[in-house]
Amino acid sequence: MEEFEEAVIALECYLAAVQKEVEERTQVVTLLEQAEIFYETQRGEARLVANQYSNMPIKAGMEGTLDMCSN
Repeated sequence: MEEFEEAVIALECYLAAVQKEVEERTQVVTLLEQAEIFYETQRGEARLVANQYSNMPIKAGMEGTLDMCSN
């Protein structure tokens, strides 16, 4: 009977460890999903800013301003 009780205790410890691992992995997956959303948003905003900067001289009527400054 003593071996059985030891086996039951060992199994309970193992199940507790597996449950903790599942909870930690769930947290990691959640954080990764949040990071993906965050960085996707940042990439979109960076693309928007880059586009605005590339179009700024055209919109402001300053097409040749950079050329004039370099002379």
